[in-house]
Amino acid sequence: MRHKLRLLNLILIVVFIFSFTACTIPKTATETTTAETITVETTTPETTTPITTVPETTIIEEPNIDSFDIKGFDKLTITFKSCLESSIAVEGGFTNGTFTCTAKPGMKFEILFFEYKNNSNNEQTTPLIGSLIGEEDKITTDDGNQYPIWSNGWAHGDIEYNRRESTQEEIDKFFGGSAGMNKLSAGQSAKGVATFEIPANSHPVSVTLQIGDNLYDIEIPEEFIIQDSNLENATEETITYEEALENHKTALKNYLSEAFDAELTKYSMNEDRTKLTVAYNTKWAVDETMKKELYDFTKGLTGGGNWLLNTDLELSSTNDYGDTIKAYMTYDNMIKLQNLEMSYEDWLKVAFK
Repeated sequence: MRHKLRLLNLILIVVFIFSFTACTIPKTATETTTAETITVETTTPETTTPITTVPETTIIEEPNIDSFDIKGFDKLTITFKSCLESSIAVEGGFTNGTFTCTAKPGMKFEILFFEYKNNSNNEQTTPLIGSLIGEEDKITTDDGNQYPIWSNGWAHGDIEYNRRESTQEEIDKFFGGSAGMNKLSAGQSAKGVATFEIPANSHPVSVTLQIGDNLYDIEIPEEFIIQDSNLENATEETITYEEALENHKTALKNYLSEAFDAELTKYSMNEDRTKLTVAYNTKWAVDETMKKELYDFTKGLTGGGNWLLNTDLELSSTNDYGDTIKAYMTYDNMIKLQNLEMSYEDWLKVAFK
């Protein structure tokens, strides 16, 4: 009986040990493969991955009227920025300063701002805007009329414009700069303006400009036209002829002093307003040098538009020894000088008859 019990106990112990050992044995290769399969099946397929759409970035550039490469240059681009309507305009870059002019009664200025940019790898010199005479440069208005360029940087001394020295605020606002004949390194730019004068009740549509050796037609979209507040504030009152003459005398006095180190001694207009007489003291003593100064001074008076007062000019220069040289220029000859149709030698022949 005892042997039977021992045998039974032995069997139970063996079964228990076998069961415990079976629970601790590592999984077989088949079980490992099954585990890997489950891992793959629980991974989200690529076709079901949600696609995140990145919104496109809208780049808002500064509005331009037109932008193009200038013919005959290496990737030199001109961009027209805006067209400012104003009752005043600034022109400068002169040795004697920068000046502000008021539009004639019933007129307004269209100031076209532009910018050169050198996109090449080489230094370049920018071309002038407008031809020397300006016959091809014009603005077209909505009524089909055309008006010549008023200024592309030359001095505009017409007495009707009440020319005066500009304030810094006016220079910052109305004067783009002297862009022509600037040396630009790679990536550099230069700003400038081209100014037109049109009737106050008309609107600009396009401009034709000579840039370098070529003419370009440039449209002016309405949305690029900016009206300055001075158009609304402008009054119909204008200065008298005497006041305008006095302003011109002051400007001429400053011009002589700053450009020639000379002193104005006489400034008068005859009764029928056909001749302006100007006299000044000079620091030079040699006749030939005094004549050359008279020529340079006279040429400077004809910088832009018609000869400033539509008159003849009687001009005399006196040195410290009391020697006086007197030149006389008719209105027609002043226009020729302004149009660069007269050399110094030609001027000598007509000024000292």
